[in-house]
Amino acid sequence: MCPADGTHFSSDVVNGDGIWRGPPDWFSFSSYHEADECPRRWALRRATYPAVWSRAGYPDAPYAATLVGDVVHGALQRIIGALLAAGCPSATSAEAVGALRELGGYTSVLHEVLDQRVTRLSDNPRISQRLDRLRRQLGQRIPEMRQRTQATLSRTEFVAEGGAPSSAESRDGERLADGSYPEFELRSSALGWAGRADLVTIAGSNVHIIDYKTGAPTESHADQLRTYALLWARRDHGDPERACATRLTLSYATHDVNVPAPSASELAALERELSQRTEVLRAELRSPNPSARPSPDNCGYCPVRHMCDAYWPTLVHQAPLGPVDVEIHVLRVNGPHSWIAQLSGSNDEALIRAPDDLGLKAGLRARVLGAYASSGQETQSLTITLTSASEVYALKP
Repeated sequence: MCPADGTHFSSDVVNGDGIWRGPPDWFSFSSYHEADECPRRWALRRATYPAVWSRAGYPDAPYAATLVGDVVHGALQRIIGALLAAGCPSATSAEAVGALRELGGYTSVLHEVLDQRVTRLSDNPRISQRLDRLRRQLGQRIPEMRQRTQATLSRTEFVAEGGAPSSAESRDGERLADGSYPEFELRSSALGWAGRADLVTIAGSNVHIIDYKTGAPTESHADQLRTYALLWARRDHGDPERACATRLTLSYATHDVNVPAPSASELAALERELSQRTEVLRAELRSPNPSARPSPDNCGYCPVRHMCDAYWPTLVHQAPLGPVDVEIHVLRVNGPHSWIAQLSGSNDEALIRAPDDLGLKAGLRARVLGAYASSGQETQSLTITLTSASEVYALKP
C-alpha cells in the first residue's frame, strides 16, 4: 500500500487505486468490530474507487448464506411493522392472521425482500454475471427462510399501543408511550456511536431490547446487546424515567437467549472502555496507511484481500491442497480451458483450469481468489481449478 498524499493510495492490483475515507462520523457495533479486527480491511472496504464504480466503498462479494440471513431479517422487520400497525399482541394472535393476509403471507414477503436485495446488487461488478444464478439459489431456499421467520416471530410478544416512528429525531423531547418500537434508532453524540435495535418494548418502567439473529450464536452477539443497552442509557434526548434497559434478548430461529442487563455501574465501566478504545481506533483510521492484522479468521472471507499487501506474503504457509488464493504468472496455453502458470515466489509451475470468461492469457500476472488446488493423479503436478465463482485480479506491470 503506497499512499501518495495521505488521502489517495495505490495498490498492486489494476484499478485498485483509491481514496481513503478516514474514520466514520458514527460508529455502529458492526463497523467498530470490523475496524477493530483489521483497520486495513475496514479502510479498503470503505475507500472510494473511481476506476471500479461510482458508488462509495469497494463492491462486496455477496455470499448466499449471508443474503439468506439478510432476507430473513428484512422480512422480520416488515412483518413486525405490519403486526404492530394492526394492533396485534403477537404473531400467533387472531389479529395477526388478517394482517399477514394483507401482506400476502410469509412467502410473498420473503420473495419481495429477496427481490429487493438482489436488485441492489445489479450494478455490482463482482456479481453481475452471476446474479441470475444467485437469485435462483436464494429462491430455492425460500421454504427454509419461511420456517426461520415463522419460528422467530412465534416467540415475540408486542405491546401494540406503541409502534411510533422509529426515528429518534421524531421523538426529541417527548416521553415515549408504552408500546413496541421496531428498528429503534439509538444515537449517542457523546459516544459518537449509533445503532438500530430490532425491537424495543416499553411497559411502564420496563425496557426490553430484542435483537434478531439469523446466524449461529457467537459471543459478540451478547456484546452487541450490552452496547445497545449503553446507547439506550446515553442516547440523545433520552428518557430519565427509563434510564436503563431492564431486559435484553437475543432471538435466534430456534431459541431465545436472555442477556443480563448491565447495571448503572457496569454501564459506566463499559462507557469508559468504549470511549477509550474508540479514540484509539479513530486515530488508527486517520492514518494514511491503517495497520493490517492478517490471520485466517480475518482474511478468509475478506472481500478486499486481493488488494492487501500484508495478506499475500502469508500464503507461502497455506496448505498446498484444497481451497486456495494464489498469485500466478501465466506462461502459456496448455489446451482448451487450461494454461501453464508459475506460482509467485517460487519456480514451481502449475496447471491452471478455468472458464474462458475469466480472462486468463499468456503473460498475465494476477491474484486469484477462490480456487481449488489438487494433485494430478498421474504426474503428481499441482492443478489449480477455477470456477465461475472464482475471481481473477490482474496485477500492474
